[in-house]
Parts: sequence; C-alpha cells; structure tokens
Amino acid sequence: MNKTVSIHLQGFPFIFEEQAYTTLESYLNALRNVLQHEEGLEEIIQDVELRIVELLQPQLSAGKQVVENKHVEEIIAKIGQPKDFGSETQGMDEPNSESKTKATRRFFRDSDTALLGGICSGAAAYFNIDVVFIRAIYLISFLTFGVGGLLYFILWIIIPPAKTSSDKLQMKGQVVNLENMKTELGSATNRLKKEAKALNNRTDIANLLRRIARFVSIIIGVLAMLVGSVLLITTLIFIFIQPQFIPAEINGQHVSLSELLVLIFDKSTMIPLAFWGIGLINLSIIGLCFLIGIRCFKSLSSKIIYIGMGVLLLTFIIGTSMAATAGVQFAKSIESYGEIEKEIATYHGENLTISPKLNDTKVSGGYTIISNGDDLGFLIQKNNILFHGIEIMYEASNDSSFHIYQLNSAQGSSHKKAIYNARQLRNISFLKDSIFTINPCFSFPKSTKLRDQKIKFRITVPSNRTVLYQGRRIYPIIDSISTEIRAHGYISKEGNYSEW
Repeated sequence: MNKTVSIHLQGFPFIFEEQAYTTLESYLNALRNVLQHEEGLEEIIQDVELRIVELLQPQLSAGKQVVENKHVEEIIAKIGQPKDFGSETQGMDEPNSESKTKATRRFFRDSDTALLGGICSGAAAYFNIDVVFIRAIYLISFLTFGVGGLLYFILWIIIPPAKTSSDKLQMKGQVVNLENMKTELGSATNRLKKEAKALNNRTDIANLLRRIARFVSIIIGVLAMLVGSVLLITTLIFIFIQPQFIPAEINGQHVSLSELLVLIFDKSTMIPLAFWGIGLINLSIIGLCFLIGIRCFKSLSSKIIYIGMGVLLLTFIIGTSMAATAGVQFAKSIESYGEIEKEIATYHGENLTISPKLNDTKVSGGYTIISNGDDLGFLIQKNNILFHGIEIMYEASNDSSFHIYQLNSAQGSSHKKAIYNARQLRNISFLKDSIFTINPCFSFPKSTKLRDQKIKFRITVPSNRTVLYQGRRIYPIIDSISTEIRAHGYISKEGNYSEW
C-alpha cells in the first residue's frame, strides 16, 4: 500500500505516489540550486515544469491515474540531471542527454519572427528552411489560385503559437532538455532586449502599419460574421420555410427545393438525404465564418479552437457524405443516353414554310390573350411536365423531296430506360400543304422525372430548294463570318426564330 499526494504542476492536477513526489521535488530543488545564479531562473523552472507535464500526460489513462516513481525517473532521464548543466562543459564520462533522447518536431506558429500570424515563420522553423522561400510560395499561391488568404486564416486558427521554450525547441526539432532550454531562454532574452531598444526608435509609420493591420483584421472579422449571418438565415429559411423560388410552375406557383428534388430522384429516400446533406455543408461553412470572425476580434484558447474545428469538420464530412450518396444515386439514374427518330412528313414542293403554333386563347369580354406568360423553365399541369423550345437541324436531301424527322432524346439508368423516357415525349406538329406547323412546346409524364428530355426536328432539303419562316428565307443562309451554311435553328415559346 502506497501513499499518494495530490499536487498542481503549472495548473495541471496530478496524483503522485509519495516516493514519486519526493523524487520530483528533490529534482526541482537540485535544479534551483545549480541554476541559482542563472539569469531568468524562474522562467527556466517554469519551462521545465511544463515539459514534465507534457511528458507525464501520455503516461496516464482512464485506468491509470497515479504517477509512479518510475515515470518521474524516466522523465528526468529525458530532460537531464541538474549536475550536467551546472557548468559550461560536461564531463567526458557523462553522456549528453541530448544524444540519448530523440527529438520531436511539432508545428507551431512562431510569433517571435512573425509578420502577421507566424504561420510562415513556423513552417520555416519546422522544415528548417529560410522563411523567405515559405513567404514567396505563399504569396505565389495567394496571387495565382486565390486560396492563400483563406488557408492562412484557417491555419492561424488551428495552429497554436510557440509560447514556452519547450514549444520553440520542438518547433525547431531540437531535444527538450535543460541545456537547450537555457540556450533558447537566452536567445529570447536577447530578442526582448533588442525589441525594447527598437521600441524606443520605432517610427510613427510602424505604429500606423500596426493599426492598419489591426483594422484589416477587424474588417475581415466583420465580413466573416456578416457572411456567416446571411448564410445562416438563408439556410434556416431553406430548411424550415422552404421558399418557392425556382423558376418553374406547379399549380400556379413557383417550385421549392424539396418539390424539385421529387422530380429529380427515383428513390424517395434520397430526397431528405440530399436536402439535409446540403444543409449540413452550409452549417459547417457558417460555423467556420463565425469562428474566423470571433478569432479576429479576440483570442481563443487552443482547446476551444480544436473542439470547434473538430465539430465543424465532422459536420462537413457528414453533410458531404449524405449529399455524395444522393449525388451518386442521381448520377446512376442518368448514366445512359437514348435517342429515337421517326419520319413524320414528306413534301415534294419548291419551298417549305415553317410556322409556329401559338396559343391564342379567347377570354370573356371578347378579349384574346396575346402574351405568353413568364418565361419559366418548365410547367407542371396535372401529371405532365411541359417544356418549351424546339431545335431544328437542316441537311441535304438524297432525293427531290423534303423529309421531316422527329428526334426524341432522354437519359435513364439504363439504355432501355432512356429509350422508354424518350418514347414518352409528346409534341403536336404537322404538315399541311407546304406549311409545317411546329408547336414549340412538348410534354412528358411527371413519373419519368427530369431526365434532360428534348425534341428536335431534322429536315432534309433538296438542292435548289429553300425553307421559309414567316416569309423570310432561313435555309440555306451563309454565315458572313464563318462562310458556312447555318444548319441549325431554334424556335422559342414566343415563336421567335434564331439560327446558327
């Protein structure tokens, strides 16, 4: 049975065996005696205690909460004995503790030589290269790809600064022991003296630049919070209110996102998956905006930043997985293409005239509707989806007659399904005498979903014959720029014709 002692080491609570506590106390007292004439003694002791905490924490677990004497002896062996650092030289028979301890290298922000947040300086120390090269690479990525600014602020949030001598040694890949701590502390003391001397000679321009940097940081924080707030409100509206904003019409109203998803996915289970997947991705971006905004205004502890980034990353991964699953299912539903064709008319005359079939509807009072309504993407009437816009292709005929072919095309999960979807397209167009009347609208059952359904007409034209549209020749016409015959035309819902 062993007695235990509860202590706080640099603010961290530990439970020590009595013997382990005695060993640690003797070590720290011996260290004070050896270094009592050293400048910055308390700072060295503080760094040593922080290093001990850092080495102790991996030794403990949920089932092992007591620090044993062997743990303390192992840590002392890694850091070094006080007698080894009491003089400028070590005894020939005393091995250097640095040679026995493997150095660990960690990524910190180097605030001592930083121009802004210390990311580039920390990377230079970590990779042991000149900081000029790191800053040049970052500047090129910022100017070339435009992601450098966002990446810098994200790294500024998640990477902790090197505060203690132990942190700075690990940042440089050096062994954390008393000798190196003394050297690092001496370098820090010299830097402080130089900065104190430079502070007296600092010009008003330097102060102005510092204020500008702080002002820019505040502006970035405000913009990040503003963007996050707008995205949050928008996302909540889309999730809970589901506004009807999509330019398509169902029963006289525009379509909401959830209603559009019903027309896209074959499986109803994919609809909430896609809906909430997009929502979670947006929420993770919103959280990142707020985290960046708060970080620009005030300092946050590393624990809060790590927890926040972890939650946001998890949210983004879950949302991306849900949206990707739905996206893969949709991609499978449109992976095949099908096209069918049939000849619907033949004409043996000199000129073929194309005329659009427009709906002139009589209303009460003797009025006639001459407008065509809003130019919506599509319209749903009962159980049919109505699209508008017909493409026409012209080719040379192999005989002396005009031949008119109708081409239906669609996508599907298989070629058979794509052909089935193409066969469901309906269009009322007909030839009477020399006039081919084209209805610029076509429809298909809502049950076939939106599968890029299209209707085209292919017209073969005999040599020395022409095609007219509302009195003007539309084929053959030579393009003045490319000097090629314009072999394509398009009729809009309003009956306007364009060619290329």
